[in-house]
Amino acid sequence: MRGCDNMCTYCVVPLTRGRERSRPIDSIIDEVRRLSDEGVKQVTLLGQNVNSYRDMSESTYVMEGPTATTTVPGFSTVYKPKTGGRTFLTLLDKISEIDPEMRIRFTSPHPKDFPIEVRIISTGGV
Repeated sequence: MRGCDNMCTYCVVPLTRGRERSRPIDSIIDEVRRLSDEGVKQVTLLGQNVNSYRDMSESTYVMEGPTATTTVPGFSTVYKPKTGGRTFLTLLDKISEIDPEMRIRFTSPHPKDFPIEVRIISTGGV
């Protein structure tokens, strides 16, 4: 994932790295599967705002339909909410199916895009 759409007043990232762009979900899943086959027991997902991940490639847009981005109460954005594609929650779910023993970490989340569903899946569905 590259770029950021948050436009925080103190941050230069949107101006220097541009709008958010997410890597296709299939390439991430393939890489995690390969790492698992090689015996790797931990992967770290990272991005400027990792939990706003959304694969907008044409094939995933059709599969997932027009699900809108939800913003946690208390936050707003200057951009239109994204719709369609596969979200960070879907990515976490798909990766967790590859190897139940693999530890999945992620870094650089923004609280604006941290829905309760991500917290639920992060704690094992509790």
